[in-house]
Amino acid sequence: MKKIFTLIAVTILFQACGGTPKPKKPAGEWIYSNSILEAKVLTGKLSKKELKYKFIKTKNICKIDSLKVPIPSPSCYVVPAPNCAGLTGFSKGFCESQGPEEKCDYSSVNSAKNAQNEIFEACMEIEDWKKVWQPY
Repeated sequence: MKKIFTLIAVTILFQACGGTPKPKKPAGEWIYSNSILEAKVLTGKLSKKELKYKFIKTKNICKIDSLKVPIPSPSCYVVPAPNCAGLTGFSKGFCESQGPEEKCDYSSVNSAKNAQNEIFEACMEIEDWKKVWQPY
């Protein structure tokens, strides 16, 4: 009786956990759009090739501006190995297998990368290139 109850409980648990659907990703992507230049393409004052050239040129200028913010090295320190004196058997072997460990703080790296991204986005917006959602 105990085995049957356990089997039913495990089956219910697997069905409850396994049946949760994953949320679908939205169908589309973010692209840059310049309504002023795109209007010129529609009127024939600018070719699609020239529009692409202007986009690539602006994108690269903004990328160069954003890279002026240097990415610092992470702040790292070494945690010393644990003291294994007085241990025997398995606990001694386990303790001795743990050597010194390096831990790093990447907050300054992440802040610099965020600043680079903000500079890039601001530069693109100043040049009238706005991010718009393009559904597939």
